[in-house]
Amino acid sequence: MMMRYTQQPLADTRPVSRWRWRQVLAIALAMLGLPAAAASEAAALAAVRDGEAVILMRHAHAAVGADAGSPVDCAADGHLSERGRNQAQAVGKRLREIGIEEALVRSSRACHALETAAALDIGPVEALPALDSIATDRLQAKPRTRTVRAYINDGHPAPLLLVTHEANITRLAGVYPREAEMVIVARPLGTPARVLARIRVESD
Repeated sequence: MMMRYTQQPLADTRPVSRWRWRQVLAIALAMLGLPAAAASEAAALAAVRDGEAVILMRHAHAAVGADAGSPVDCAADGHLSERGRNQAQAVGKRLREIGIEEALVRSSRACHALETAAALDIGPVEALPALDSIATDRLQAKPRTRTVRAYINDGHPAPLLLVTHEANITRLAGVYPREAEMVIVARPLGTPARVLARIRVESD
C-alpha cells in the first residue's frame, strides 16, 4: 500500500516557548535532509505526545457520506466505507510510526466517527456527546463547542485525540478539514485556536 503524506503547517506567533524550540528542531532536521513539511509535522506530533497539543480529527469517508441523521442511527448516519476504513488505518499506522502507540481517544457518537476512532487502533474508544455533529443542530453549536474546549483544557492525559465532524472542527479551530484529516491545535485551546499543523494521510 502506497502512502502519501500532505501537511499544511502554520506559523506560530507566540514569544519564545517550547513550541519555538520545536520549530528550531524542525529547521535542524530540514538541514539534515528531512523535508520541511515532515519536520514541522514531527514537531507538532511531539507536542501532542507531551500534552502541549491535541489532535482534532475529522471522521474518515462514510458510505452515506453525510454528517446528518441521528448520531446513534447507523442506517441513517452511515458506516465507514472501505475507503474510509483504509484512511483511518493509515492514520493509525502513521501515529504509531512516530511514537503515539496509545492515546486517549474520544469520538462523536455517529457510527462512522466511532468506527474511524476504532480503526486507528491506538487505544480504547469512548463516546463524547459534545463531539456530535453541529451541522444539523445549530442550537447546540455554542454549548458543544464550549464543552469540548473545556474538555481539551481540563488536563486530560496526553496524548489526546478527538474524532468529530467538519463543522465542529471548523468552529473550534477556524479551518475546514478534509475527511480523515488531523488538525493539531495547541493547548490550552483558546479563541482563536493556534493551529500547529494539518496532516492528511492518504492510502491507495
